[in-house]
Amino acid sequence: MFKKIIRVVFFIPVAIILLFLSIANREPVSLALNPFDPADTFLSVSAPFFVFIFITLMIGMILGSVMTWFAQG
Repeated sequence: MFKKIIRVVFFIPVAIILLFLSIANREPVSLALNPFDPADTFLSVSAPFFVFIFITLMIGMILGSVMTWFAQG
């Protein structure tokens, strides 16, 4: 029961912060993967900024989980 209360107390503010973050960063941005020619449209992706933030967070969580798993193994 105590774990559920702690989870709710932790995850509700995190969800609210992520909601406000995604609302504040709705403008489309372009991620250019060609450092020599940023205007190259073949190696660029255009999406709202919060999509890039969430993808980065997910990749970081996955990499952190894998590294923790390897360290414990």
